[in-house]
Amino acid sequence: MAVAGSQYGFNAISNAFKEQLKLGQSEVEWIASVGNIGGCVGFTAGLFVERYPPQLAACVAGLLTFTGYFLLGLSVDQTISTSVPLLCVYYFVVGQGSMFTYMVCLMQNAKNFNPRYRGTIIGIVDSMFGASAAILSAIYNRSFGQDDNPEHQNVAGFLYTLAAMAAGINLVVFSALWSLPWKPGEGVKESPLDSEEGSTEILPVATGSTGSSLQSSRSDYNTVERHESLLDASTCVSVHHTRPARGKDEMDSLRRALERPPESTLFQLIRTVNFQLLFWMFTIATSVGLMFMNNVLFILDSFPEKELSQKYRKLFTVLLPVSSCITRLTAGIASDLLVHRIPRTLIIALVLAPFAASQFALRYYPSNPTILLFNVICVGMSFGCLWCLSPTILSEMGGLAHFATTWGVVMFTTALGGLAYQTIYGKVYDSHAQHPHIGPSFPSSDGERKCYGDECYQLTFDIAAASALLSLLLAIIMTVRMWKHRPAR
Repeated sequence: MAVAGSQYGFNAISNAFKEQLKLGQSEVEWIASVGNIGGCVGFTAGLFVERYPPQLAACVAGLLTFTGYFLLGLSVDQTISTSVPLLCVYYFVVGQGSMFTYMVCLMQNAKNFNPRYRGTIIGIVDSMFGASAAILSAIYNRSFGQDDNPEHQNVAGFLYTLAAMAAGINLVVFSALWSLPWKPGEGVKESPLDSEEGSTEILPVATGSTGSSLQSSRSDYNTVERHESLLDASTCVSVHHTRPARGKDEMDSLRRALERPPESTLFQLIRTVNFQLLFWMFTIATSVGLMFMNNVLFILDSFPEKELSQKYRKLFTVLLPVSSCITRLTAGIASDLLVHRIPRTLIIALVLAPFAASQFALRYYPSNPTILLFNVICVGMSFGCLWCLSPTILSEMGGLAHFATTWGVVMFTTALGGLAYQTIYGKVYDSHAQHPHIGPSFPSSDGERKCYGDECYQLTFDIAAASALLSLLLAIIMTVRMWKHRPAR
């Protein structure tokens, strides 16, 4: 996972990449967006991971990532002739390699550990995914991008380094990856059912064996109350009972039933309200985050004070992934500790609130460096929280049997949303762009056009602020729904 999120560090090289290849802003937006699409087309990796050994998936990941970065390096070096469509293809291949690495690591760890620690495990895996962009951005700033002139930075050398790292790390994964699936009943602590005369438990009722096991156990209980849980159709049964004498084997069987999540396909989940709320909340918020993350340096370049732009440049490229990494880890651990008291979506809503506030603040004060710094932190936190807790919630909705494919489809729609937002960003920027010495209607001889001032992004920030508020409202609605039907302790 140390290189799996490398494409999210594109903002560190975006300015130098643009200058050395003589690209326009809209072209850079398309390349970044296609890379994000490659990194979010997860259903291909999901289907592959569900059907083939994880070692084979690691090999595919290494091959794809190495090929993409190596071809990008050759393009920047001008060793091979290139064009914007080819650069988009190369970066898409990089994104697919990153997705294969991410999916194999996520699925293996989700299967290998007790579901009660699902949030923590996904948080740890995702934090490494988020940290990779910070680590690689710091390496670029320290070893390849020291020169303030973007045309003199060693972008090609950095891309070759990423290619070598991807190949080497995935080779290590291939040789060291083990599948040790957790089995229901392992590490189960003594249940209150063993010592109390009466108690309340939640039994998952999914299609298949879980539902039938519940039917056979109903005669042992005094009272049965149905209610809605994570899914909209009654997928859990809250059972209050007076415990008759039972043997250890029967209690172990009951505990295994309690720990077994319902297994649902994408087509079953998509018909539920909670899935739709989670889907649109995640897609809208992460699309806005992707747009901001890929363009924060261009926002800095539009500042009238050039000294401020240079001062904050390296700070922002590292601060974004660091805040994302820390939030992924803390959100996963906190949600596991509090899951019986509050829904996981409440934590998402608490993080999306400052995210929405920061987008509105940026809309009114786009050239204020303090507001931009606040926005960087909030975007990183919201991005990290959503990427940790959304798959955790989704796995609790539909189990792990079809999780990789379902989660892959959700990520793909995020990429499409990011492409839409970044297309708007590029069009707005280019519509106000001007050469610094010639004027708005006359590009320079190399086609370079730059934009300075608040008008470069005003419409983009209006749309981002409204979208962030909508994602917060969806999170609140989902929290209210899940609070009413949260499982008893």
